[in-house]
Amino acid sequence: ERSDSWIELTLRPLDSRESHERYDVIVRDITERVQNQEELEAEQRRRDAIVAHSSDAIFFFRPDCTIEWASPATTRLFGATPEQLIGLNGVDLIHPDDRERAFLTFLTMGDLGDEARLEFRYLAPDGSVRWIEEVATNLVDDPSVGYVVANLRDVTERRQTFGQIALQARLLD
Repeated sequence: ERSDSWIELTLRPLDSRESHERYDVIVRDITERVQNQEELEAEQRRRDAIVAHSSDAIFFFRPDCTIEWASPATTRLFGATPEQLIGLNGVDLIHPDDRERAFLTFLTMGDLGDEARLEFRYLAPDGSVRWIEEVATNLVDDPSVGYVVANLRDVTERRQTFGQIALQARLLD
C-alpha cells in the first residue's frame, strides 16, 4: 500500500569559504498538518453547502440587533441579498405594528443559550404581508460564535390554513 507524504524543506546557506557551498537543511514531515487542513476545508465546504441550501434564513445579530451576517436564503425570504442586509438593524425588517413586541422579546434573552421564539409580520417588497417565524439563540458570550443566531422561515401559508380552519369551526358552531 502506497502512502503519500508531505514534507517541508528549508535550506539555509552556511558561511562557506571553501569551494563547495554548504547548506543547513531542515526536513519536516508535515503530512498530518496537511491532512488536518484538508479535513477542515472539506468540513467547511460541507457546512457552507448546508447553509446555502437551507430553506430557513439564518442571521447573526449583534446584541443591538444589527445584522452581522445573513445566509443566502434571506434573498428568497426578504427579497434582499445578504450583502444588502448586513449592517441593518433587524428590527427594521419587522412590520411596524410588531416591532415593539419583537424588540422586547429580543431583549429578554439574557443568559448564554437562552432562546426566543417569535412570529411577526414582514412587509414584502411586492406589498404583501408575510408571516415570519423566528427562533433566536443567544450565543453572544460563546467565544466561538459571539452573536445572537436566528433561524427564520416564512409561515404565511400555515397561518392562513389555521385561520381558515378556525373560521370554519366558528361557522359550524
